[in-house]
Amino acid sequence: MITKSARQLWLTYNGEKEKIRFPVLPEKFAVSFGNSNTSVDISGLGEIVILQDRPAIEVSWESFLPAARFPGLQVDSITPPKQLLKTICEWKASDKPAHVILTGTDVNFYVAIQIIQPVEKGGDPETIHYQIKLKEYREVQVRQVAVNVVTQVATVSPQQTRTD
Repeated sequence: MITKSARQLWLTYNGEKEKIRFPVLPEKFAVSFGNSNTSVDISGLGEIVILQDRPAIEVSWESFLPAARFPGLQVDSITPPKQLLKTICEWKASDKPAHVILTGTDVNFYVAIQIIQPVEKGGDPETIHYQIKLKEYREVQVRQVAVNVVTQVATVSPQQTRTD
């Protein structure tokens, strides 16, 4: 029996050519929006916060890759758990980002697979329980610098202005 849900959890790779739809939705799905702000104590003023650009978003969850069909299954056919785990580990070891998508939410961005921690528990042979942690991958934007050899002046191509 397949449970139909409005949510689907996908991890894709290599320009969407390789895809994994997780067969079981996690009980909890954590998204962490941190900051890199620093603060300085100034005599007579107190603590001053210096705003910085945001760090990468972190996503984590724990669930399991079932070896047998059961009522909470989200997919039509079961891929062997060891094969799914091997694929995720290969993607983690590569130099390309993966793409995480949780339908029905704003979680839809490229990620680096930080940690995949599989655990096999007794009583459920071949089912793999796991914890996974992903961190947002952002493409590095290189700016062009034009140097006038005669005047020795460097000009940087325009960029979006920051709010003061």
